[in-house]
Amino acid sequence: MSLEFRTLQPAEFYLQHISTGVRPDGRSLAERRPLSVSAGNITTADGSAVVKLGATTVVCGVRAELATPRTEEPELGYLVPNISLPPMCSTLFKPGPPSVAAQSTSQFLATVLATSGCVRQEDLCISPGKMVWVLYIDLVCLDH
Repeated sequence: MSLEFRTLQPAEFYLQHISTGVRPDGRSLAERRPLSVSAGNITTADGSAVVKLGATTVVCGVRAELATPRTEEPELGYLVPNISLPPMCSTLFKPGPPSVAAQSTSQFLATVLATSGCVRQEDLCISPGKMVWVLYIDLVCLDH
């Protein structure tokens, strides 16, 4: 199916794929994109990984620091995600300050981390009101 059809009638384009049981990229509806993960690649980070899902590659580095907690939340540590979408990632992204897409994706990740329970901010507390961990989570998209 043509790019024009997908652009002009996206609902019909995807309905036709669903009815035939094949995604636009040729995978079956139940087939996942290939996934690979390589951990510990960045020696200057406290933790790191390179994740490739389909044609998208992201590098993640985590740095941990000690800090004083917020007065209003003395038993919670901090999670500070930052997503970078540089021009090498896609022609959709331009050089300069972080794009709206990068900022909104970083905020979305912050919300997911805060509400999912995958990292409990209470577990980042060393001494309530005195010392907590701050995890800086930097993600850079290499290609998308």
